[in-house]
Amino acid sequence: TDLICINLKIYDPTATKLQLTIPTLSILFQNQSNMSLNTILPKQRFMFFGYKYLTPASFRDVKFVSTHLMTDFSDQMIFIDFIETRYFPARAFDEFGNLQAISKNIWPRVHLSVVIDEPDAGVFEPAAISNLLLDKFSMRYLRMLSGDGLLSPQVFANSSINKFEVTNSLGFIGFNGAESSNVSIKHLLVEKCPNFTLTSRAMPAAVDDLATISVISCDLKQLDPTVWPKLKWLTRLILKSNSIKTINTTQFVGLENRLTSLDVSYNPLTSIDIDFTSKMTALKSIDLSYTNMSSLDMVARVLRRAESIEFIGLKGYRFDNNESICLLNPLDELTATNLNKTLIQLDADHACNCFVYYVYSRLRKQTAFGDMVKSNCPLCYQRAYAEGANKLDQLE
Repeated sequence: TDLICINLKIYDPTATKLQLTIPTLSILFQNQSNMSLNTILPKQRFMFFGYKYLTPASFRDVKFVSTHLMTDFSDQMIFIDFIETRYFPARAFDEFGNLQAISKNIWPRVHLSVVIDEPDAGVFEPAAISNLLLDKFSMRYLRMLSGDGLLSPQVFANSSINKFEVTNSLGFIGFNGAESSNVSIKHLLVEKCPNFTLTSRAMPAAVDDLATISVISCDLKQLDPTVWPKLKWLTRLILKSNSIKTINTTQFVGLENRLTSLDVSYNPLTSIDIDFTSKMTALKSIDLSYTNMSSLDMVARVLRRAESIEFIGLKGYRFDNNESICLLNPLDELTATNLNKTLIQLDADHACNCFVYYVYSRLRKQTAFGDMVKSNCPLCYQRAYAEGANKLDQLE
């Protein structure tokens, strides 16, 4: 059973109005008896409502329980949610129960969530969430953030975070501070945060080990290439549902040999550099679904000298028998080379025609194509594929 702790307003007869109690979590978890709240069971979710302020070492007296005799927590999950807690002081998570005494490679998967849906600014002091191993840290509905909307990586000093997520937060602009904080963040998601900017100011060197950046529905209009040289491990960039109109190589200076996946779907794209895919030598996947480029322009620019591309998302586009690609010479060396290894994703209801048969004819000879068909090809092609190679040979 989940534990839900609610901080209630109580009537104080000596006061003239309702007052809010602020018990500390340390007191809540005091070892008073075998039935006290000093034990968190495996796969437990703890939710704290209305605790406006935490205190240092709030989880000092918590005893985490392992199902294994050798105290290996690694296959367990612990969820800790703070609702309307807006002040996180320094050392709030110091002495994190009995976990602090064991090796972090056998820690449970800890998910820490903060929801501040109120007008008061969220305050995170340096080292507030420090010395932790978190599978996921998330913030939601943050209207204001102290420090001009910039969150200091020093808050998470000496912590390792696999997934860092900020969603629906008007008050979040980015990170600040160039000083080292020894924080490790692998995957960053920022969604529906209209004031977030993917710039050097918002992405300092202190968060330089990111492997994935996802900025979704943030009204992002342009990219700042000065960000990329600092992010030496970045290989995946997801920029869905923003306001980007053009893609060119100058926007990605420093990522040419590192970026393997780019998703710019659901953007009002009208142009892409004709040499973009040839200069992005490490790029294996690009999703251009539901953008505003013409069908022919899309195919010509993406396939041209795209030696490394293995996947192109083109959902939302319709290619019919009048498209000039249907008239291409099947022996064309450039096109044939690309289509031998490049999977083009189309809508499930796309009609089967010369374009569809042409772009899949060589790829379907690959051994792994059967698994690709199920989620990427039109349904009509899936049905033809299920009937066997002879049927497709005739259609192609």
